[in-house]
Amino acid sequence: MPTLLATGFGVWDDHQENASWEILQGIAPMVPSGWRLEVAKIPVSWAEAPVRLGKLLSDDVGAAVLFGQGSEDAIQVERVAVNLADPRRDDIDGKRHRAKVIEPDGPPAYDTGLPWKAVLGALGKADIPSRESRYAGEFLCNFAFYHLMHHISEVRPDVIGGFVHVPPLSAMPLETLKQAAEVVLGAVVTGK
Repeated sequence: MPTLLATGFGVWDDHQENASWEILQGIAPMVPSGWRLEVAKIPVSWAEAPVRLGKLLSDDVGAAVLFGQGSEDAIQVERVAVNLADPRRDDIDGKRHRAKVIEPDGPPAYDTGLPWKAVLGALGKADIPSRESRYAGEFLCNFAFYHLMHHISEVRPDVIGGFVHVPPLSAMPLETLKQAAEVVLGAVVTGK
């Protein structure tokens, strides 16, 4: 039975909640029978995020969607993970990334593995504001996205994977965000 892995981030900085984690609580996406949903939290930590993600990417994972909290007022389906990290930004541990490059021997970027047009189409049908994005930033969202795509490229090319930014709870109601997560996950698995 393939696993559909959905992750959100924990809190960081002075934020009391992270919409990307809150929206995954109690969701029930429409996926084909035989799929099992696994929800997990990723720490906003340069050191711990890739370790946690690596442990979650077990042999039964067939699709992995990472959610992160953005600052926009719409769901953003990220198209590209870039091999860049901001060494000036502190994580939850008060640490900074050691270098501007994430993987010294990695490619400059990875395209998403998500059926992004189908995801945007499904969000549009549900009347949820959404758009494509070609830059996931240089903080932990892009960092985790790049690690996911690097792992898929190197170890599990059969896995569908990618990243989606969601608005903060102040910009979109939690109920709408949960619906968006369900729509995204369903579209990722079905391709429609």
